[in-house]
Amino acid sequence: MATLLHHIQPWMQKSTAESEARIERRIEGMMDRKVQTVNKRLQAFEQRILERPAPTIDLSSFQSELASLWADVYANLATPTAEPQAASTALADDMVLDALFSRTAEEEPEPTHTKCKRHRSSPTEEEKSQKRRRRQEKEDRKASILDEELCQRRERESVAGESSSAPFVEVPPVVRDIVSTTKGAMMDDVGTT
Repeated sequence: MATLLHHIQPWMQKSTAESEARIERRIEGMMDRKVQTVNKRLQAFEQRILERPAPTIDLSSFQSELASLWADVYANLATPTAEPQAASTALADDMVLDALFSRTAEEEPEPTHTKCKRHRSSPTEEEKSQKRRRRQEKEDRKASILDEELCQRRERESVAGESSSAPFVEVPPVVRDIVSTTKGAMMDDVGTT
């Protein structure tokens, strides 16, 4: 085995060196071809650049265009003048906002600086009277609805009493509350009386 390894080892080293040399030659050949193609492309590009006519720059037209652009920039940066229609709308909006905020500022009490307490203002006489009036209107509506239902029930009883001799069972009327919505009035069952 030792003799065999002694004869094979130099052969393997020689074979490895030859394969490395072949690979290096291949790589060098590939690199040479790539460098040649890149050089050809660069030369073609240089040739196209050299064949182009040199651009002529008219300095006076360039300066006039630059001056025109600067004038446009200055015009855009200048304070814009408000159009009369836009100004009147803005003025009206400001008046409405001033009226809204000035009223609330006058009506609001000065804030108290005590911690953890809310300041509750007592309602004015006008607010109290509006609240009483709304409550009265609500009660009147309920009463009119009850009256109408009573009248309808009496009519049904009288019709039922005339047309049949069967006993009539009285069902208590339902109290309804009118709840206003954006699309009109709506009936809402609250309970029975």
